[in-house]
Amino acid sequence: MNPPTSVKQSRRTDLWAPVLAVSLALAGLLLATEMVVRWLAPEPVPIRLVQLGEELTDTDREVFVELIEPDSDLFWRLVPDIVLPDDDWPFFGRISNHQRLREDHEIPLKRPKDELRLLFLGASDTFGFKLPLEASVVDEVERLLRAQLGGHPVECINAGVPGYGLFQGWQLLRREGFDYEPDLVVVNFGWNDATERDGLSDIQLHALQQAMRPPVLANSRLMTLIWQLLRPPRTVEGRTPRARLWSSEYGDLLATMHQASLAHDADFLSYVSASSRNIAPGFSPDLRTGYQKVQYEWGRDLTLRDAATPAVFDTVPLLQDMAKGRGQLELYFADGSHPRRIVNERMAEAFVEQILPWAKWRLASERH
Repeated sequence: MNPPTSVKQSRRTDLWAPVLAVSLALAGLLLATEMVVRWLAPEPVPIRLVQLGEELTDTDREVFVELIEPDSDLFWRLVPDIVLPDDDWPFFGRISNHQRLREDHEIPLKRPKDELRLLFLGASDTFGFKLPLEASVVDEVERLLRAQLGGHPVECINAGVPGYGLFQGWQLLRREGFDYEPDLVVVNFGWNDATERDGLSDIQLHALQQAMRPPVLANSRLMTLIWQLLRPPRTVEGRTPRARLWSSEYGDLLATMHQASLAHDADFLSYVSASSRNIAPGFSPDLRTGYQKVQYEWGRDLTLRDAATPAVFDTVPLLQDMAKGRGQLELYFADGSHPRRIVNERMAEAFVEQILPWAKWRLASERH
């Protein structure tokens, strides 16, 4: 005679009760161990961030390390929701919104159907170093483009982060940039990519750091330590110093970002950023850095999908024309790398003039 159903259920409960108790105890033990490990052995700061901190000896830039935090994919990124006093220097006013963008408002991920949206990826030039938020080239472009389109909704997203190289821009684009559904991706890099910090490119260093993270529970510090103990240590020591990206690697990555943008129904434009060295006495108009050449040559024969707008925006000749009759300090801060507002205003005017046909084509397309 079989036992009643109620007896079977009681037996199952009796069997599962100790299993559940043991499971809860183990989970509690692991959680406690994880907390202790995080306290005793916090996650190491990414190498690139350590190197950046070592380089920031200029008093104008030391405050920067207080505005950024480590990131396993991006090496570092802005701390969210930073607003500094207007009389601070060289960073002041709105630094970041909740999304870690240099914006004074939140950007909805879902792009409104009638909105034209441009995503700007870059370093300190794009961010607007030593300038208020509204004086960045991104904000200048937004105001001018909106006016040229008769007040049509335009959102230019400033995702610039000081110190970034093209690989960091690519990581940011693929991880979350496409989530904003941009119509156009604009990239402005090159100066930081030439920096020699160790024997690894940004691409190689990222792969090394990812290899040191466990394939499961990657955010667990305990699991990470166990994983690293089981793998042979790998370091950057003893390697011949090299650029963060060689110019050839830079060109390849531009092509990768271009194809990825097209796959997300976004156009892609390379912004060739100039600096005071492009207007130094005796500087030939044809002489460019290796990265400027790569950017220009990469997009010289390409157009956006309206088949008319060049896929490269070259600021070098514009700057050289502006420099006639002006001193370098009228156009750039004393560091020689970061433009004053007058430069951003001129670049924004020329940029909008170049992309206006594309913008009108885009607004008339089926997507809008």
